[in-house]
Amino acid sequence: MTYSKFPLLKKRKSENITLKSFRSEFDAEKFLKPYIPGTGFKSILNSYNSANGKNDLKELIKKIKFARNGEYPILLALSPEIISNGLSPLIIDFMHRGWISAISINEEFLIRDFEIALSGKFIDYKNNFINSTEITGLAEETGLFLNIAFKEGDKKEKGAGEAVGEYLSSSKFKFNEFSILANGYKLNIPIVLHSLPGASKLHYHSNFEGKTFGNLLDRDFILYSSIISNISKNGVYLATNLDRNGLDILINALEFCFESGSHLKNISIGITGDIEDNSVRSDIEKIADSENISLYRIKGNPDLLLPIIASLLLEEV
Repeated sequence: MTYSKFPLLKKRKSENITLKSFRSEFDAEKFLKPYIPGTGFKSILNSYNSANGKNDLKELIKKIKFARNGEYPILLALSPEIISNGLSPLIIDFMHRGWISAISINEEFLIRDFEIALSGKFIDYKNNFINSTEITGLAEETGLFLNIAFKEGDKKEKGAGEAVGEYLSSSKFKFNEFSILANGYKLNIPIVLHSLPGASKLHYHSNFEGKTFGNLLDRDFILYSSIISNISKNGVYLATNLDRNGLDILINALEFCFESGSHLKNISIGITGDIEDNSVRSDIEKIADSENISLYRIKGNPDLLLPIIASLLLEEV
């Protein structure tokens, strides 16, 4: 049957291409190379296929080492999965070794880290809320103690990360050794918190004060932007599982630096993980087009990549 409204397109002879002449991102030369026993992490780095960021990984390792040797800042933006996958001791070890200058976290990370310090475990609030009616809001101790920490920190004009770190240190909780916030305060490493107003789990608690929380977040953003400004001097920003919120905050900080008269150049941004959000990918590509920013994309599971990156930094490769 023919449809007058939809006339069929006619085939036309197209020029065929050959496999030999076709330029592809994927070819056999880029396949992963088998690991050679006894050759250490250098063999792992060489086996990492370039389609997943082999060259980016090599260059990022060089940039981080250069920053550390030159005492330029290294900012680590951490996702909550770092805690749920048991990587806190690795981060804390690198804090003690002097590899980390500052840390950026979101609210879920702060809550998990605090509950680890307090009890050695944390509640997965999202899954519990979806699968059960028993848990809503926050655990009583978490909401109570965190809001006390915020109020005490606000009186001293601190940011949220420093306020919680100081509270943990002064409280001497049993599992403080596993807390990134507690160790950050102890080592004088700034930890800044990002949270969306109105979306905070902390709002559920009766002790929560929005004005106090807002003051803390404002100080943290200014501190975060100041750190970003200093990263422009051959420093490195390394993010795990960068989401929409984390990227927007980074872009806002870059804009804030520019508006404040800070000349941004020589910034190295490393991003690990597979990014599913198309809008995030698009904005990252725009950042990569900046002549003042070197972007390194390392595809793969960041919870596996981070230990590899850590090992490569401590090895001669």
